[in-house]
Amino acid sequence: ARHSRPARAARRRPRRRLSARHTDSALIGQGLRALLSFLATPLFLQLLMAGIVIEAGVLVLLARRTGKGPRPLAVFTFLGAGLAFVVALYAARAHDGASATFITALTLALVFHVWHLAVIARR
Repeated sequence: ARHSRPARAARRRPRRRLSARHTDSALIGQGLRALLSFLATPLFLQLLMAGIVIEAGVLVLLARRTGKGPRPLAVFTFLGAGLAFVVALYAARAHDGASATFITALTLALVFHVWHLAVIARR
């Protein structure tokens, strides 16, 4: 004989306790929320700008000492575009939208990108 829906629902297994995997996913969720909140801070953009400047310095020193790696002009134009873009993001965040600093930095990023394309086209 067929059982009615309520009778079948009553026969279902009881819910299990959360496993370690579920607990781990909750911790991962908390970690992702913490990461996203850090990425939204001005400190993240400041650290990113400092990292770009340090990277440029290391790459230029490496090229001068060993003769290997990208040419300093290529490093300057490529990382200059990235740094100008991060400055534009920082300005947009600081001024809640477009400002003279934002527009200047974004224009400078475009100039660096076009300059970099010209540098790599000459290879």
